[in-house]
Amino acid sequence: QYLLLYGLHINGRFFRTPQIFLVHWIPLLPGWSKIYTDGSSFGQPESSTCCGVFRNSRSFVLDYFVSKLGMDFTFEAELVGVMTAISIDFVCSWQRFWIKSDSAYGMDLLNSRSKLVP
Repeated sequence: QYLLLYGLHINGRFFRTPQIFLVHWIPLLPGWSKIYTDGSSFGQPESSTCCGVFRNSRSFVLDYFVSKLGMDFTFEAELVGVMTAISIDFVCSWQRFWIKSDSAYGMDLLNSRSKLVP
């Protein structure tokens, strides 16, 4: 692969992966959906967006959303993405779902049922 990159005249420092892990993918049980959400901001606070993708137990895309939010912090965009996903699940009557988000703080707030979350 290094020869291919050099053959394409791509220069740079290449790092070796410190360790490779074997990962086993286990599909969801039938009737479950998995939602991947993300939020981002171009500054603190600045123009922000959130998005989400809904997949069923066979990994087919059921639905998705993208929302331009306005002037927010990244944390707010992440949290709005998760709350939007829950709202869509409710409207579509999907009873069993698993939410994936890279915002550990936002997920902790939702799990604690904090009054800080609107």
